[in-house]
Amino acid sequence: MNIQWNGMRRVKILVTALLTLALIAITARIYAPVYITKVINNHIANSSKIGGAIEGVDLHLWRGAYSIEGIALYTVEREDARPLLTMPRLELTLEWRSLIRGQLLSELVFHSPVLNLHDGKGRNLADENALDENTTWLALADRIAPFAINRLDIRNGELHLYVNEGEWQRGLTLTKLNGQLLNITNSLQVANTLDGQFNLEGELYNVSHFTLKGTYSPYEPRPTFDVDFTMAALPAKQLDALVQYYTPYDIEAGTLDIAAEMQANQGAVDGYLRLGLKEISVFDWRADIERDGDHFFSALFEGLSDGLAQLLENNQTGAIATKVPLAGELDNIDTPLLTLIWGIIENAFIRAYEIELEGSLTFKG
Repeated sequence: MNIQWNGMRRVKILVTALLTLALIAITARIYAPVYITKVINNHIANSSKIGGAIEGVDLHLWRGAYSIEGIALYTVEREDARPLLTMPRLELTLEWRSLIRGQLLSELVFHSPVLNLHDGKGRNLADENALDENTTWLALADRIAPFAINRLDIRNGELHLYVNEGEWQRGLTLTKLNGQLLNITNSLQVANTLDGQFNLEGELYNVSHFTLKGTYSPYEPRPTFDVDFTMAALPAKQLDALVQYYTPYDIEAGTLDIAAEMQANQGAVDGYLRLGLKEISVFDWRADIERDGDHFFSALFEGLSDGLAQLLENNQTGAIATKVPLAGELDNIDTPLLTLIWGIIENAFIRAYEIELEGSLTFKG
């Protein structure tokens, strides 16, 4: 009888303990998102360079993840209401591949992020302190990640650069951005190399596809990296606001292709840039004289430039193209003018340049 009673008592204690644990788990599941949301919004409120808030947090305990919903961050120093960063969802999860190796690391996934940068009106990109201050959104990612971040994914992102000539106007637009930043911890315990890798692809102005990929060595005393970049058939008119801001030209028509490889070894640069312009035009009577009201000398300058451009087009490809070698130190890259000019002449009258990657550089990180 005592044995039976003791057995029933143990079962009762076990059931009570399980129910208590279940109640604690349910309570934590209900109130943890509210608590995390409050912590994150308090951090944003105490930041000196940004304002904004998040809408909430959702837990996905079954796969070791949670997501932050409705992110909107603003630069406090700027008067306009355009946000620095918006994102409908930021997802944080365990990196299961690292867990197999005995390492607890996190992955970040940015879903449809939109980043707005500004250059001009007394500000330049170097002054965007909200991008790099420890009290801003980059530090926020570290604070909300339960473990060190080893991978960052971007899905369907956008980046907009605004320039100012009396009023803000969009100078550069990158859309449909998808990419990864890999091996952020740069640890041999989770990868076969200390080097980090990145790759990004997307569209410029929703029309021109581009790719950017590379490798970098974070432990070298001076910058050591390798970068490849390609861009195809960008309508040059899309760059008109940017070109007018930085140069005296007003582009009316044409397309631009780019292929470039560049590597730095302890800050010493080696590489090249291939450029191709097809059907380029910087002068149009109706656009420049009748609509824009350009004065005589400006119109004459653009007209002569336009005529020279047509003379230097390759007869077969219809493109002005050249290859520009890149050399020197990273903070003082040498692009020989005579070599650039000879490349244009060679493309026009001797042999056409193909605007594609050569694969001639090998990374020595």
